[in-house]
Amino acid sequence: MIRLWLGLTATLALTATAQDGGQLYGTYCGACHAPNGEGATGGQFPPLAGSEWMEGSADRAIQIVLHGMQGPVEVKGKAYNLIMPPQGMMLPDDQIAAILTHVRSSWGNKGDKVTPEMVKKARAKTASRKSPWTAPEILKDYPLPKRESALRNLTS
Repeated sequence: MIRLWLGLTATLALTATAQDGGQLYGTYCGACHAPNGEGATGGQFPPLAGSEWMEGSADRAIQIVLHGMQGPVEVKGKAYNLIMPPQGMMLPDDQIAAILTHVRSSWGNKGDKVTPEMVKKARAKTASRKSPWTAPEILKDYPLPKRESALRNLTS
């Protein structure tokens, strides 16, 4: 009987601490970015689905979630000028990691997993930051991956 209780307790504890990135995304991100990642209200908000902002290093996305982003930004060829509020004070590292892992592996995105340790390290790196990022600021420190040009191996 004690063994059964210990096993059940361990199972419940594991379930309680496991984070469902899709569910967390729906709770915290879906209202603006839409459940399908295409940007809510007919695309008035930036899409995350197939977004170049989700490619490459996860550090860029982690920093945006932690500190927010404001001002003009181009996503998938379309200009946006909104404010994304910072989530770092509200969401713990494991939830940010779960959400970003979900986003970076959904809707055509092919980004790597984000771990709580990655978020913790990124949080510590910019702990003194008090304002949301602007696109030029974040791209200076965390540039988008270079796109391969259709023009290659040209000679003249």
